[in-house]
Amino acid sequence: MITDVFLSLLEVSISTGFIILSVFLFSSRINKKYTMKWKYLIWLILATRLMIPFNLNAFTWQYRFNIPDISIPNTTSNSLFKDGISFTLSLPVQKEQFNLLEMVSYIWFAGVIIIILIHVIGYWYYKITLLKECTLVVNKKYLEQVDLIAAQLKVNKNFKVMSNCNISSPMIIGLFHPVMVLPKRSYSEKESYFILKHELIHLKRNDIFYKLIMVLVQALHWYNPAVYLLKKEAFLDLELFCDEEVVKEADMASKKLYTEVLMSTLQKQLNRGSAISTQFNEGTVIMKKRFIQILNRREKKNGGVMCLGILLLTLLLGTLVSCTTKESSTSSVNNNDIQNAEQESESNIINEQDTQAENKINNNDSSTSKDDTLNDAQEIEEIVKGFSSAYFGKNAEVLPTYLSEAFGEEMEVYQGDTEAVSDITIKGLTDIQNKNIGDSCVVWIEFKQDSQADSYQYLTIELQKESTEWKIYFYGIEM
Repeated sequence: MITDVFLSLLEVSISTGFIILSVFLFSSRINKKYTMKWKYLIWLILATRLMIPFNLNAFTWQYRFNIPDISIPNTTSNSLFKDGISFTLSLPVQKEQFNLLEMVSYIWFAGVIIIILIHVIGYWYYKITLLKECTLVVNKKYLEQVDLIAAQLKVNKNFKVMSNCNISSPMIIGLFHPVMVLPKRSYSEKESYFILKHELIHLKRNDIFYKLIMVLVQALHWYNPAVYLLKKEAFLDLELFCDEEVVKEADMASKKLYTEVLMSTLQKQLNRGSAISTQFNEGTVIMKKRFIQILNRREKKNGGVMCLGILLLTLLLGTLVSCTTKESSTSSVNNNDIQNAEQESESNIINEQDTQAENKINNNDSSTSKDDTLNDAQEIEEIVKGFSSAYFGKNAEVLPTYLSEAFGEEMEVYQGDTEAVSDITIKGLTDIQNKNIGDSCVVWIEFKQDSQADSYQYLTIELQKESTEWKIYFYGIEM
């Protein structure tokens, strides 16, 4: 489950990352031609896309990054000789499996949790510490100005207005119960107007949730440098858009006064704030960009078409990238491996078996037809192969499927080193094909414990027919 989510988000991260870098490279041109509202929306579209873990793969021409599972194989391949007819059987044995993709997925998930916890704990600590030092604003004139601007902007939210002597710039903090926190200092009426309007615009647009989305996107895609760029640029354009709204209908003198208010906050001692809050200060370089935007007299275009184009391009690129897992072909200890080995062997020898079995069946034996005898021989052969795979592969879960209900011995698997076993040969199958065996038969597995051994060992297997199926009712190793 985690691996599937990781791969889906990785697809989105790769495709959307190209869009983020492209928008960043053309930021200067976009800022000159279009209002900041559209850059603000572009980042929101890209961030939203990054949080949706699936692609609209409507096209078949995709580039696929097949990320295989990496296994540390530990299987033994032995040649079994059925009375001169050879076939290869891969014995499934216990192995250590190292799934690189699964490990990377869990590392990614751990990173997501850690980053989210850092932000959540940091936010709550900052908020609690800040509000402990705050006092309610009781200045009637100040509160009236807040109410007036809120009415002009049609801000319908309930919020508190508090002051704090340890901050240098105003801010809004609180996701569901917002609080406007103001520095304890005196402002002129015009200065306070710009400051309050700036923060109330943030409040009206739910910019705290906008920032929260960017933080979540950063957590989900913490491995992607483009996402850090997205967050940085989104936070900057958030402020530029807010500045644009503050001075939207202001004259040049008012715009200059607004920049002076920003400059005065920059000159104060800056405190480290939370990422999930709005704050009325930035670094020198960022503040310079804000001044340029505020004092810009150029008429700007509507960027709706550009915004729609970015959205369509994001969806289109998402169809070109696909990350899938590729199942390893290395065998593991399970039933499917045994079945695959049996089917593989059967497909290689079945035609040759048909020919030889037909030539060797005793034509004078009238009690059993050729087809019945051949079917018995084939069934016994497959049972012996499957049983030996489970026995030498130490697969105690599969072993009982080959045993008779009358099996009275303690079930055991091979106690030696499976990797060392060599020269495995099935003995007795030719006799089964050449005569009517009735309802019971005996075959042997001849093998060496290792390739250097001087003598063979024998695994005796006695079978009996129960209803329509052959089952093993005894097996054991003879020296």
